[in-house]
This record gives sequence, structure tokens and C-alpha cells, in this order.
Amino acid sequence: MRLIFLGMRGVFSATVLEALLRAGLRPDVVIIPSPPPLPGERRHAIQPVEPPALPLMANDTVTLAHAANVPVWEVGRLRAPETLNLLHALAPDVLVTACFPRLLPAPWLAAPRLSCLNLHPSLLPAYRGPEPLFWQFRNAEPRTGVTLHFMDASADTGDIVAQAAVPFPDGLRYAEAEALTAQAGAELLVDALRRAGQGALPRRPQPDVGVSHAPRPAPPDLIIPADWPARRAFNFVRGAEPFGPFVIQADTGVLTVRAALEWAVAPPVASADADWVRFADGWVLFAPS
Repeated sequence: MRLIFLGMRGVFSATVLEALLRAGLRPDVVIIPSPPPLPGERRHAIQPVEPPALPLMANDTVTLAHAANVPVWEVGRLRAPETLNLLHALAPDVLVTACFPRLLPAPWLAAPRLSCLNLHPSLLPAYRGPEPLFWQFRNAEPRTGVTLHFMDASADTGDIVAQAAVPFPDGLRYAEAEALTAQAGAELLVDALRRAGQGALPRRPQPDVGVSHAPRPAPPDLIIPADWPARRAFNFVRGAEPFGPFVIQADTGVLTVRAALEWAVAPPVASADADWVRFADGWVLFAPS
């Protein structure tokens, strides 16, 4: 099976790629997006990514790919002729995306012989869009999940192949949530790829009820009112910390914080280097911004 893998240099993509390699499902190529060009810089439509002189981090997608002798390409323009020439030369059977930040245009969706599949860290049709984990933390979901689905022209609307629920324990950090959902999703993907060569994959349309969206957060989405439960405030800041700092609208005024350290029901002991803030039913200790 000829496989193209599209992702980013982060926990979710790297976890999925590592699982594919471990299962013997080696992609023919890994594709990542080009970084935004600097002022006056000309962006390449597509160019190879050389192995780094030193591994950037243990779970870097590019490092994993090169260690498995998988070529890596950096794509700036998906519709450019040179990009499409590479796509057609690869003649993929399956195209897989895992945290790739762009919608694929029609030539990409039509290229694979069998299917285009995407892993999305939510239980679709809930939380369609680029930041599903942020909104699940903000909305105090008791669990998250991951969906493997066919891709179509819209964001996260294609027919579902399989889903798996993942718990949201107290104090979960963003990278931990990425890893948990990616691990669960990788199991779904490995099973689907092994079945794809034997016949059509199961598919069911997404339901019309339960649809919600997960856009990129704006500054008002980082404001936390003091009438929230303490546990909700703690888990939101803990999980969404990479998006901070956060603004707390407390009884004593407005406070800017960057991290949640703990929460308590009873009045806490004062801390010299952090701020206890009172919420509806308890207190949260925050590290100031």
C-alpha cells in the first residue's frame, strides 16, 4: 500500500506516525506545512526537508520520519503545479492527515486510489474545526475522543469510519490530551489501513444533531468569570495553558494568570509566589503572568 502522511511537528502527528511505523505501515512520504514566510521572503511551493543535525525533540515528526528513511517534504502551496506533480508521481493508495492545518483541495482528495482519511481529536460531529481540544477544556467536557473519518471538501464533515472515547482526568495538560487522543486514534487508523486493502471500509454519515464548532480562540475566550466552579477554572487553565495568559474576573478585580497549580474547596493557606482566587465553590491557585 502506497501511503502519504500529512501532519505537523507536534505531539499529535508524531504519535500517530510513530504508531504507523511500529505497525509496519511505513509511509512513502511525510508532508508538513511550510512555516509562514518572513517579510520579503519567497515561499517555496514544495521542498525537501533535510534531516536535522541534532534531533529537535523526541517526538518530532521529521526526526521520526528520517530515522525510518521516509522522505519529508515541506509544502507551501498545495495547488502549485510542482506540488501536484509530486502528488501524482507518488500515486498513493491512501492519504492520511493527522493535525495537518489546511483543507486539502480537490486534486488532493481525488488522488488516492482508495481513500483520504483524517484523525480528529473529538467525537464528531462535535467540535469540528482547528482547535477542538481547547474548546473541550473550556466547556468542561468529562471526556474527549477521537474520530477517524473520510475527508471531503469541508472541515471535519466526512463520513465516520470509527470513533473512540478518551477520558479527561483532572489536571490533564494539553500535550497529554494530544497524546491520549493520538494514541487512541492511531489504533483506529492502523486497523483501518490493514482492512483497506481487503475491501471497503465501514462508513456512516455524521448525524445532523450534536454539531458544534471549534474555531481558533479569540481574546474573549481566555476570560474566566469568577462564578465558574473552581474545578472547571483549574482544568481549563491547566489544559489550555499554551493559549494563555488568561484573565480572571475575580471579586477583587481583574487578574492575569498563566498557569493553574491546584484547586481546593476550603480556604487555602496563602502563597508568597502565586495567587489564590475564589470561585463559586472553591479556590484555585494560579501562577501570575
